[in-house]
Amino acid sequence: MTSSAAWGQPEVDADDINWFPVEAGHVLAFWRALGDTRADDALRAGTSPQELPVPLTFLLAAEQFNLDSTLRPRGSSPWIGSVDSAKESADTGGQFAAEHHMEVLGTYGIGDTLRVTTQPGATWEKQGRRGGRLFFTEILKEFHTVDGRLVARSRSVGLRTERVVDPPSNGSSSVTP
Repeated sequence: MTSSAAWGQPEVDADDINWFPVEAGHVLAFWRALGDTRADDALRAGTSPQELPVPLTFLLAAEQFNLDSTLRPRGSSPWIGSVDSAKESADTGGQFAAEHHMEVLGTYGIGDTLRVTTQPGATWEKQGRRGGRLFFTEILKEFHTVDGRLVARSRSVGLRTERVVDPPSNGSSSVTP
């Protein structure tokens, strides 16, 4: 897979599939990263780690199991958010996550393994006020259990600006109503 010109997401084929195990330690670390103590409170109250509730946004952690993802550390290769990726995008514009929609359609929990299929969605451009052209790319994902039950869908939209926008020199907000 190669990096998409739109926002650094990998180019995807309809056959792009990854497996995503829902593990107790991973779920616990996710709760803690959110700053939410409900999982720790449940463990203190005697709940088994296998019975911890899974946060609705946990499916975003599937990127950790996608070997081609540009959204996670990959050895010496730059990933979105790394210092090297910031250097690469300095001359070509900024990259942003513009939207993310999750639709939960069924139940899943610790011990499940989800099959993640990724497909490219729409792409479009708009003219921006300060960053030149704005390039949008949509990525569609479906999450199925190993027995084929669809449990969630996600739609994410990435944005890349044609050029980097410098902050205003007068200290005012760069957002114009």
